[in-house]
Amino acid sequence: MIVKFHPVHAALAFGLANAAVAALAQAPVYRQVWGGDFLQGYVADGELIEIRGHGWSDGPDFFYKINIPSAMPPALVDLAGIDAAIQRRLQSECASKGQFGAGCQVVIRGKAGPRSRPNVVRSLIASDIQFMPER
Repeated sequence: MIVKFHPVHAALAFGLANAAVAALAQAPVYRQVWGGDFLQGYVADGELIEIRGHGWSDGPDFFYKINIPSAMPPALVDLAGIDAAIQRRLQSECASKGQFGAGCQVVIRGKAGPRSRPNVVRSLIASDIQFMPER
């Protein structure tokens, strides 16, 4: 059986298929890495990564490290690309005056960056942050 398509329908179907492929091709792919590898410099600057660990806000800044007892210096997380509601939640629920206090467990997706200021080992430009349940 031969099915004939009207040229407008064929063009519409072709256009939708191309748009779907383009959307999939443009979706960023984040590589899951252990936070220690990121903090120790084993992840290249500019690489899109996903890390899990301990995050805390101290005033306007948000920091990341593997876990609370880790003595390793933290990474500074740039929240400029994060939704304002999530930023407010991070500031309220993850507040801590220092790396050994409170905070929260998070999954961060973003772009790895270099050391941005003293007392941090790396920076991370966040594009998405999700809260993990406390253990």
